[in-house]
Amino acid sequence: MLDHVFSPYKIGSVTIPNRLVMSAMITNSTGADHRPNARTLAYYTERAKGGWGLLIHEGIFITPRSRAFEDTLAAWDDMFIDDYKKLLESVHSHGSKMFAQLMHAGRQAKTEMGGEAPSPIPCPAQPMRMPHELTTDEIKDLVRAYGQAARRMKAAGFDGISIHGGHGYLINAMMDLYANKRTDEYGGCFSNRMRFAKELLCEIRKEVGEGFPIGMRISYNNAPGGIRETDLKTIAYYLANETPIDYLDVSIGTRGIAPDSARPMFHQRAWLSKLAGEIKRMINIPVMTVSRIYDPFMADQIIASGDADFILMGRQTLADPDMPKKAMAGEFECIRHCIGCLQGCSGNLMENKPVGCLVNPRTGFEYCDDISEAKIKKHVVVIGGGPAGIEAAHAAAIRGHKVDLYEKTASLGGGFLTAAYPPGKGEFIMYSTWAMNALPKMGVNIHYNTSLTAEEIAALSADKVFIATGGKVLLPPIKGINGGNVVTAEDVLRGRVVPGMKVVIAGGGSVGAETALYEAVKIGKDVTLIEMKGSIAADDNPAVRPYLLSELERFGVKIRVDTKINEITENSVIAQCGGEEIVFPCDNVILALGYTPDSALFDELKKLGVNVEALGDASNVRNALAATREGYEAGLRV
Repeated sequence: MLDHVFSPYKIGSVTIPNRLVMSAMITNSTGADHRPNARTLAYYTERAKGGWGLLIHEGIFITPRSRAFEDTLAAWDDMFIDDYKKLLESVHSHGSKMFAQLMHAGRQAKTEMGGEAPSPIPCPAQPMRMPHELTTDEIKDLVRAYGQAARRMKAAGFDGISIHGGHGYLINAMMDLYANKRTDEYGGCFSNRMRFAKELLCEIRKEVGEGFPIGMRISYNNAPGGIRETDLKTIAYYLANETPIDYLDVSIGTRGIAPDSARPMFHQRAWLSKLAGEIKRMINIPVMTVSRIYDPFMADQIIASGDADFILMGRQTLADPDMPKKAMAGEFECIRHCIGCLQGCSGNLMENKPVGCLVNPRTGFEYCDDISEAKIKKHVVVIGGGPAGIEAAHAAAIRGHKVDLYEKTASLGGGFLTAAYPPGKGEFIMYSTWAMNALPKMGVNIHYNTSLTAEEIAALSADKVFIATGGKVLLPPIKGINGGNVVTAEDVLRGRVVPGMKVVIAGGGSVGAETALYEAVKIGKDVTLIEMKGSIAADDNPAVRPYLLSELERFGVKIRVDTKINEITENSVIAQCGGEEIVFPCDNVILALGYTPDSALFDELKKLGVNVEALGDASNVRNALAATREGYEAGLRV
């Protein structure tokens, strides 16, 4: 089983123990000194322990002006070498190989010094920041900077060099007529636009010697006049035959130009593998593929089909650092899969926060989370099996406590399970199934279909009780809101009620928008979404929202914003937009107006003197990323 993905393969003179590769991802977690620290070491060591054949270290910047974020790692001085040595010793002790990704963010740099670019054209995502147009001499200085950075990384103990030549960064921009309007030796014809990449690769080879692996990430985009798939094939063929390169990594994306490099749950899986395969069949060096691959069976199939030699997984390594070891052991049901939500990974970075993960709240906190066995074992009771409750039970079990989890339904997941029902979000179900399979193996006693009163909970005499029962549906004072034709989004999504053919969704947040889509895909349905604010799904992740809006348009959902519902009748919704009253005929009204904390059980337990703590929406309504981390931290503290 999985013979292809767990077979060794060579890049240059280095043998990689298996074909699973951790893709380079900025973590934005260093200090102002730009050195690898305890957080960096713990983060990568955890993934090396998990069995990944190769880790590609996040972008290491070659000059102070080349950084994509302020809190990123550097290779522009010899003083950094010893810091990386400690990291490499730790990674190598667990059998993984590690390549250093060298990069220059170009016009996408987010430093106070501003970016550098082939031409004075702002990054689409930073339209008010004009980059510095590099002179010919400055470009040649950067070629030398790449060579020196590679020399340092080899001295530090890295097993190879990965050059980021994609995603609109400097090398990619040099190749791209959309961003490069130069008239010197680095602009114009194809060979001129490839000159920078060729020169720096030759400079790196001179510094690191023969046999030491050198690879490059390349990508195309949908920019007007930009690099297309056919151009990328030409670029790949040129690099493989005209430069001293040992492998290629095929990707996509430029910030601010849809589609970007990170795709959400609405997008198809492994969708770049066919392009990687076309490139692989015309060159004679290894090819890596990436994008929405999170399953070991999918990875094995791609390699078996000949479309790639290595499978890059980025967000999946955040979701479950131990995926390779679990797959080798046949523990597939205990793998935590990336669900494509983009909340803790891309979402955190866009807010200039360190990387995190919704389904793995330990990601980014490996250096400080104490998961050692507790000296004093306690009895922990968790009421409610939503995300916060799951993670509280998970963390307490890691530390060896006796854990009982009580869930009133037949499944774990709570509101997160409901979130799996809208079209495109089926991957969310995998978090619930992971919990239902993994927690019992860790010793958690799960009591399904069980509701306990405060007195019954108190009688358990637990050392710690966590209330994670979620929130309750918000019911604003709208006339008719308690009518028989009014139902909740959760009841509709979970199949408890079947609305009529003409429905109005009250509330245009992400829950309302997704429920509207859920109804609209059913043939013949007439769906209207009403939102009091000026836009819908404003609470959704910015990288996910465009896909949701596109689907709502595709399935004909009628959207009314700046519209307030005044009354619900037996067969209509009466609303107001500006000074105009509008009547929307309907069979049912589906409420998606939000939630409010339900503290009743917590308050009762407090009065009974129980050592109790409320988690997640039972304490304060917020997103699942915050809830899972809060639950996990609480469980570790016991």
